[in-house]
Amino acid sequence: MDSRWKKTPRPGLRNNLGEVSATLEEMNHRELALGTHSRSWDQWDIWQAVFGPVGPDGYPAPIWDKLTGEIDPKVAEFWKQNYDLRYILERDWKTLGPKLRGKIHIYVGDMDNYCLKSWRH
Repeated sequence: MDSRWKKTPRPGLRNNLGEVSATLEEMNHRELALGTHSRSWDQWDIWQAVFGPVGPDGYPAPIWDKLTGEIDPKVAEFWKQNYDLRYILERDWKTLGPKLRGKIHIYVGDMDNYCLKSWRH
């Protein structure tokens, strides 16, 4: 857990026993070494390419700086508006609700290999 005295690295990849093999920082530095502008074709870069807007250079706009970890709030807002299903359902429930009522069934596991479930926002 982070505090004012230390920063704890976020786990990025784990096996079925929960053993962490890479941190988020390590995974993103590896992707950056494989190719700039989200061209590594690895997990985090491909998400940016699929879900993110196009940047001014024609490549996917990065949601965060891989070296500093700084999040781009404009890109994060784009993801939220277009791909955050919880947000979209709340925002558009007046229209979507009557069409989806009784049809949404959600299953959530308690662990995944990319540590997505364990992240706290």
